[in-house]
Amino acid sequence: MPATKGPSFREVAIDLRSKIRGGEYPPGTKLPTRDELCALYGVSKMTVDSAKILLRSEGLIVDRRRGGTVVADPLPPPPG
Repeated sequence: MPATKGPSFREVAIDLRSKIRGGEYPPGTKLPTRDELCALYGVSKMTVDSAKILLRSEGLIVDRRRGGTVVADPLPPPPG
């Protein structure tokens, strides 16, 4: 039986972006850990890391030393 493929890093990023913009993860909120996100989406650490790189490049998340990854405060305006 072929292995089922989980979501791509883009799909994970889209969902996280939606949760950030929709207020599920408000500014200043700590995101779940990498392991928690892997379990939540059923993906590898590399997939989660790639999604976070994309969101970081958009200014939506920031890494805090010893504080994990948090939603940017303030959030950048939506594109367009």
